[in-house]
Amino acid sequence: MKYLRIQHQTEIQFRAMTRAQCEAYLKWFLGVIPERVQTLENLVRLDPRYALWAANRSPESLTPLGEWFAAHVTARPMTEGEIALRTAQIPEGASVSHQELSGETLSYSMDVGIYLSQVLVQFSPRLRWTFEMGRKSYVDFGKPVLSSFGGLPLNPVHVVTIAAYGISRGSKNGHAIRNLFDVWSSKTERHPA
Repeated sequence: MKYLRIQHQTEIQFRAMTRAQCEAYLKWFLGVIPERVQTLENLVRLDPRYALWAANRSPESLTPLGEWFAAHVTARPMTEGEIALRTAQIPEGASVSHQELSGETLSYSMDVGIYLSQVLVQFSPRLRWTFEMGRKSYVDFGKPVLSSFGGLPLNPVHVVTIAAYGISRGSKNGHAIRNLFDVWSSKTERHPA
């Protein structure tokens, strides 16, 4: 099976997009969720250690997925020019990673973030996809986010990408994805049994 990469949100200029373009992106994003979850499941199952893994939307499925993800995160050192450019794009005093995730890792982050969103929606069907277009400085401006976390929107792709950077630096491990679920699911109501 050849893995088909998906364009990561960091590769799109959301701040330059109109409301109609953000709406179209959200519609596209929601439409590719089933395909990307299936692509992820097929990819994970290629590893003999995870041949039985199922994308069944259970919180328990996040533990082996996180282990698989951590084993497949790759990064390279950034050049001084890349570091300077990234430093200029973030608020003063914020730390800048000196590593750049590989294109495949960014695509994996997108797919794992999409799957994490599905586990959260299964847990709490009150969650809804939307996008924010308030301040252009907002980190998730125009990007799909889940709402109904007590006023806090969640961009699952963004938090998984941050976890990937942590994994590449050694500050996070295979438990990072399940930990993200535990933190965010505690901020919303559970699906009634």
